[in-house]
Amino acid sequence: MSTQKPSQFRNSFLKAIAKQATFGIALLGMSLPLGMQAVYSQTPPNIVNSNVIQACVDRDGKLKIVPNATACRKDQQPLNWNKVGPSGLPGLPGPQGVPGPQGTPGAQGTPGAQGTPGAQGIPGVSGYERVVITTVNEQLNAFGETVRFVSCPSGKKVVGGGGIIFNASGRWYVDTSGPVSDTQWAIAFANTTANLITAGQISVSAICVTANP
Repeated sequence: MSTQKPSQFRNSFLKAIAKQATFGIALLGMSLPLGMQAVYSQTPPNIVNSNVIQACVDRDGKLKIVPNATACRKDQQPLNWNKVGPSGLPGLPGPQGVPGPQGTPGAQGTPGAQGTPGAQGIPGVSGYERVVITTVNEQLNAFGETVRFVSCPSGKKVVGGGGIIFNASGRWYVDTSGPVSDTQWAIAFANTTANLITAGQISVSAICVTANP
């Protein structure tokens, strides 16, 4: 039986470790993502680390994966390397993807809370009233004119008016018709002929309302 010197045994042992470690790393690289780098140490931590692979190497170079370094025998060399290597440089952004289809509309949301009431508005028009003044058996001389006035009650304003003639003899001409103030309506009748004209009844009216200034 041949015997090896201590220095020869140590060199053979280190070569076996390097050879087996290289084989083990290459074997693991088949199941790890591309670009992952194995980093190993001869003094692994004595705790279970999910990011580190632990192994024991025999004197003949056989490598065995173990849960932690304490599983190695005294005649075995502990070995470990990282599962994930250092990150590489970021790649260029890919092209813009095709837009996806239009999604279906969402469900109707619940109604919001009642808003704060607004300020009180200005009161509108109210208190409609028609004031009428009627006269009977009227006469108007040739080329003559007569003006009739109708006033609204106190606190009301005039917003319209007019006049009507009943049982007329001759042509009665409405010369003007309109408000003469905020509270009074006037209408003028004229005789454009050379003859006397008459009317059985003349009614003049004003439309009055309560309104803001």
